[in-house]
Amino acid sequence: DVDVVEYPCIGSRLHPYVAGSLCEGRPLDEFAAIAFSSKRGVQGMTEAAPGIAASRQFLAAVGNRTATEVEELFGRPADVVANAQTGAGLAEELSAVLSPGASVLYVSGAQTTGQFEKGMEENGYRVCKLVVYENIQPRLEPLVGLPGRLIGVFASPSAAQRFFLVNRRLRS
Repeated sequence: DVDVVEYPCIGSRLHPYVAGSLCEGRPLDEFAAIAFSSKRGVQGMTEAAPGIAASRQFLAAVGNRTATEVEELFGRPADVVANAQTGAGLAEELSAVLSPGASVLYVSGAQTTGQFEKGMEENGYRVCKLVVYENIQPRLEPLVGLPGRLIGVFASPSAAQRFFLVNRRLRS
């Protein structure tokens, strides 16, 4: 028997897509591909979904869950899904299918590793980054009344940092 305690350490706030908000005011259909770094990135493009669904642009997803979200929102599967499920892996696999010098719209959160942009640019592609969400820090209260032995599962390094910032006594 295991007791589970959920303790959300990170939240997110969407910044929905606004037509004309892309690099230098370029229209969405000028990009050869749209690459998504996460499920939240896909969700941030809800307003543009009808146009993306009808387009012939390559759709690229960083991993399987993001690809599922692409298919659900746009009604068609992602053309490229990174096997490595990293920004660098996505850049490598997308570079293999695009024409040299193509423009790519990279839809992401405010914080990224920069590996996708670096990989694409090193291979001669132009990348326009569109930030459609940011992580936020919800107000957290210290956990009390927990059993002696604990196992923590964290979805990201930033979640673990936030957890131990508030629950210093649980750090060993």
